[in-house]
Amino acid sequence: HILEASSMVRLRAGVLLLLASAPAAMGFIGGAPMGLSASRMPAVGLRAPRGLVGARMQEGGAEDLPIGLSNDDYLAFGLAHCYTMTEGEISPYWVVEPLTGATLECITGLEGPGTVTSYKRVMGVTVGDSILGGVDAPSGVNMEALADLTAGADAHICENALDRVFAAGRTLKRRPEAQLVKVGETCEDYLFDPTKDKRILNALNVVNDDDNVKQDISIDVYGRSDDGEKEEINPLGAMV
Repeated sequence: HILEASSMVRLRAGVLLLLASAPAAMGFIGGAPMGLSASRMPAVGLRAPRGLVGARMQEGGAEDLPIGLSNDDYLAFGLAHCYTMTEGEISPYWVVEPLTGATLECITGLEGPGTVTSYKRVMGVTVGDSILGGVDAPSGVNMEALADLTAGADAHICENALDRVFAAGRTLKRRPEAQLVKVGETCEDYLFDPTKDKRILNALNVVNDDDNVKQDISIDVYGRSDDGEKEEINPLGAMV
């Protein structure tokens, strides 16, 4: 009787385990087919949280993109001295860019002088003041609100400005201690030197054979001879 009871217990445990694993075996976990990526799930399952809606639509118009900021949140913009190249000659080109919290802390220097930077000036603002349309319908950067930042310079807004603004703003929202320039104020207390590691915006990196790293002939595995010519080698590595 004891052996029969033990067998019945094991049989019941096996049945329960089989029933528990049946949904997974059928390809369903939590109601979603196994192997179905998030990008292929129904849109209702990917909806952004209320209040985090942006103006840009995903391709196909299914969902708004999340911003994660309010109009009262903090932003920092920098005036960067860059260059453009035309027929081998470089010319100054001023650019207005949003700064991340890490960048602002780095150029400020929390425990001493900051790093050398191409930013001449930084201004603190709010999202609502600096973004046309605010978070509800952002359409661009309000350059008039940044007049103190761009004073004396023929400045241009950076590429992909709104994407960069909101991404940088989220870093500053997560770390309020990085909000080092007060809203409405500008700061020029930086180690400004645009000639060190010049930022050339339209430079082309042309790669050629001269950029290849040459192996010393003593460890060469490509069959080169001392005069630079390549010799045929067999699969065993012996010269032929």
